[in-house]
Amino acid sequence: KSASALPVPPGDGLLALADDAFAEVPFTHGGTIPFYGTEYNRMYVGSNGYITFGTGDNTFQAMYSLHFQLPRISALMCDLNPARRGAVYATRISDRYVVTFVGVPVFSSTNQYPPENSHTFQMEVFFDGTIRITWLNLFTSNAVAGLSAGLGVPSDYVSEDFAALTDCSTLIFDGECHSADTDQDWHISFEELMRVVQFYNVGEYHCNSEFADGYDAGSGTKDCSPHNSDYTPEDWKINISELLRL
Repeated sequence: KSASALPVPPGDGLLALADDAFAEVPFTHGGTIPFYGTEYNRMYVGSNGYITFGTGDNTFQAMYSLHFQLPRISALMCDLNPARRGAVYATRISDRYVVTFVGVPVFSSTNQYPPENSHTFQMEVFFDGTIRITWLNLFTSNAVAGLSAGLGVPSDYVSEDFAALTDCSTLIFDGECHSADTDQDWHISFEELMRVVQFYNVGEYHCNSEFADGYDAGSGTKDCSPHNSDYTPEDWKINISELLRL
């Protein structure tokens, strides 16, 4: 989705970050933030466009192998230089911490910093584990963005070129809707999700054409195609991984 402004205007919490440095930010509200199954009571804001957990980092190369070395949220992992100009903020509001880079340039070996060399983006880390990244102004053509559990490069990792992605409003839906999507709007509502949660809780489901989705909880006839959520394995049961996928 295109952004015309940052969700949270930068305010207090200005960080004095040198080039290739980091700042420790304790969570003063007394709580923790969950990230890949671990609760953290502080984060480390790196001057090179990321947040790390557990320890700080000064990595400046835009390499995904380095990104995956630590628990990390990379909004724009590259050789940024807030010591030259711009500002970095770590602001706490009621339900999240907000890290904002405003007008920060990428490092120049020739010491030339034209006005267009400017990067403004924001990372919102909510206390419930939600993460939102907003990019407003970008200049560099080489950076890494994404999340890392800090366990090294995943075996099934595939990179994606963000510059090649289209806006969600331009997507064309193709094929048939998911079995859970009973109103066929290409979105899974809370009510539709809870219907499949029922199948999971009961432990089994069966075919029943009297219901909008064509199924019902419990044992019974299996003379129709299995529910789309039932795929690994296809056994007329919804397991936890299948439910989480939905």
